[in-house]
Amino acid sequence: MPEPEAGAVLVIDASVLINLLGCGAAEEVLRSLPVAVLIEQRTLEEVLIDPSRTLPARDHRELLVQQQHLQVRQLAGDAIECFLELVAEPDGLDDGEAATIACALDLGAAAVLDEHTARRILGERFPALALTSTAGLFRSLLEQRRMDEERVRTLVCFVSQGETTVGDKG
Repeated sequence: MPEPEAGAVLVIDASVLINLLGCGAAEEVLRSLPVAVLIEQRTLEEVLIDPSRTLPARDHRELLVQQQHLQVRQLAGDAIECFLELVAEPDGLDDGEAATIACALDLGAAAVLDEHTARRILGERFPALALTSTAGLFRSLLEQRRMDEERVRTLVCFVSQGETTVGDKG
């Protein structure tokens, strides 16, 4: 599985958005990424709690979309067929993971997934699709000097203290 190229569009999964909300600086991180960040509608609706505030995430999700830090897409055509195949997997991809993969395939974008099973299925079925994780996003911010090391360490600590995960799980 290749890493996303510079300028690639990213399609994030719910766990990634939860991690970004959990670090308390989702806007800052999304704004710092030099690429468009998308989320499929079903996936966005899975994000119910904002871990940084322990409040419902709806207002924060809507703010990210209104401020254009996050773009929402809906599957159509062949992407819906791909989604249906992925949710029928015996390994049990949830709707959000399947929608993330189908959307990334449809757009020729990179998928951003943290969950091991989703990463494995993507690698087995779509080895040419670029893949990264929440940790990969933070790493790219450091490598591209879009955020300083101390700030990234602080944000990762906030994520790791919550109910979220930031590590590569696959």
